[in-house]
Amino acid sequence: MEAVQHRRQNFLTIKNDFLRMASENMHLSPNDLVQLPETLPADFLPPLGPIAHITINDSDNYELPRVVANQQPGFPAFPKTPVFTKLLELLRMYSKVADEQDPIKVRLCLAGNDSLVHRFICSYMAIVSEFPELLIGVALKIFVVPFSRNTISAYVARHDAWYNRHIYVPFQEPNMTIPIVNSAKETLEDKMDEDFALRPPQLYLRGNIESYVREAQEILAIRLYKVEAWSSERSETARKVGKETMFIPNLVFGMVQGLEIGLICEAKQFLLRNKGVSVDSSFITAEVVNSIEAEEDELKTVSGMKDFRFSHLDLRVEFSKTDLTGKTVDMDRSSENIAAAPYSRISLNNIPNQLSIGIPASPKEACLEMSIKLTESRVKQKSKAWFFVDPNQHVSSMDVFAARDDQPFRVMIDGVHFGPFRSIRVSPFEVDGRHLSLPISTFFPIQ
Repeated sequence: MEAVQHRRQNFLTIKNDFLRMASENMHLSPNDLVQLPETLPADFLPPLGPIAHITINDSDNYELPRVVANQQPGFPAFPKTPVFTKLLELLRMYSKVADEQDPIKVRLCLAGNDSLVHRFICSYMAIVSEFPELLIGVALKIFVVPFSRNTISAYVARHDAWYNRHIYVPFQEPNMTIPIVNSAKETLEDKMDEDFALRPPQLYLRGNIESYVREAQEILAIRLYKVEAWSSERSETARKVGKETMFIPNLVFGMVQGLEIGLICEAKQFLLRNKGVSVDSSFITAEVVNSIEAEEDELKTVSGMKDFRFSHLDLRVEFSKTDLTGKTVDMDRSSENIAAAPYSRISLNNIPNQLSIGIPASPKEACLEMSIKLTESRVKQKSKAWFFVDPNQHVSSMDVFAARDDQPFRVMIDGVHFGPFRSIRVSPFEVDGRHLSLPISTFFPIQ
């Protein structure tokens, strides 16, 4: 009933738009206006114009910027992917006709998995940082279609039943379009006649996407974060900017879903090694991602993974604690609370997923959910440090430092591996003091 009411409201909005346009064009000749028949049959379906689209084919390559000895502020440290060039060309084309008072809507459909979303995020954030003028007068609407495992799509499906039924399930269930005979007496041959023909599955799925692009009017604003990474000591990258000292990162990555350090990150790398992928690779190909998705359930019980060995990482963790509204909360910053400790796992989530621990994250809020696990021997000790008292925290930013020179750590950002690094910082992606978000289109509002 709720779905019917929602569609009825959408049709009412369309009707009002038609009436408004008609009143604005009263001076035109009737022959210039689109007119409906005087009487409409009950099954009347107005023809919809075809959807024209530009396809941007993306590959799995991350072009990492070269690290120079004297990096300066403003260094474009975001990795570039093939989608960066295409997206840049697209925005340059639309910026020529963009109007800040009446922004032009640009609809982008991300059809793929988590790694595709991450590559798009890196490209989008690089353009925002280097070419902000291209987004003036342009209103982006992002549509997500899950061709394989997609955390954003799964989150939307859990909260939007219409999206779940018409987008998530059809693209996740391989047998979605197999014909079904409901009655034992009725066969498919009985239904076949000259006017009946089965539609190819591709037409059904394409129709679902077109319906999604046309009808999804609600916006889920997912907060964006940046991950700054240093491959050497931060003190070596210190630069004077006016009266302030800035530590220039070697690389900057976009983050929309979350990151992992330690157990899960190393376990997934172990699976990659078994697939013949070099652990020194800075990215994972789509084929490998798809091939190990069926095995990722093993990550929940890594003790059962044969030949997998992982003890801990000696790390120092600092963070800004917040409440559920994103306001900073004072915390004890004594030496005990910022001392190095043997961490088994650090998980930072903006969107909850199947491997999340602790409190489920809310992507609309200005805080991340951080959960940590120490080694069993350290857990048995008694301490008043924060990671003993409450290993689950709401945070707005986080810094992680390697406590040992011989033990840099790798990071899994939105399911993609990078590193090793000496330290990282996770913080909100802001422009002019405003925390930017990714506008994901949905059928129903998501609170």
